[in-house]
Amino acid sequence: MTDTGFEELLQRRLDGVLSRTEAADLEARLAADPGLRRRAVEFDTLGRLLEELDEASGPPDLVRSVLAALPSVRTDRETAAVPAHTSTVTRFGRPSTARTQTGVSTMSKKIMWGIAAAAGVVLAVLAITGYPRVDSGSEGAIGAAKRAQSAQLSSKDVVLGDAAVQEFLQSAEFDRLMKDDSARQL
Repeated sequence: MTDTGFEELLQRRLDGVLSRTEAADLEARLAADPGLRRRAVEFDTLGRLLEELDEASGPPDLVRSVLAALPSVRTDRETAAVPAHTSTVTRFGRPSTARTQTGVSTMSKKIMWGIAAAAGVVLAVLAITGYPRVDSGSEGAIGAAKRAQSAQLSSKDVVLGDAAVQEFLQSAEFDRLMKDDSARQL
């Protein structure tokens, strides 16, 4: 049974992202166990072998030949409605050919027309009945709102009392009394 934490440390060492504390921990574990040292040598050997390998590349017409070998499930009518063409696409940094389809099949056109018709019916029903639907029982709310309306206040509605009190409050004598501490304490 291998220690996954140890293998993670080995992988981080191969990737070059091992921290100082992790490197010290790895060296201590390698010095203590010969089995772990053998596993570390295996990791290093595997890493070197993978670096030496070139990226796998297939023949440029691999996709086209595989797709041509597959049995065709489309009818002649659908094939005419959906033209296929081959284009060059960049995958994983390398150009490759890909067969793509343009257009829409007859079945999906029928489905789209059905969805559009259903949406039209729903919109017509909502336009006729109103949205949100107004059910009975809301008539009383409108009448109560009309009864609550009243005229705005006018200058005739405001009645003032004795003007002499107001004149005294705005006079210089009242201001002087308010600033006098002995008068305020009375």
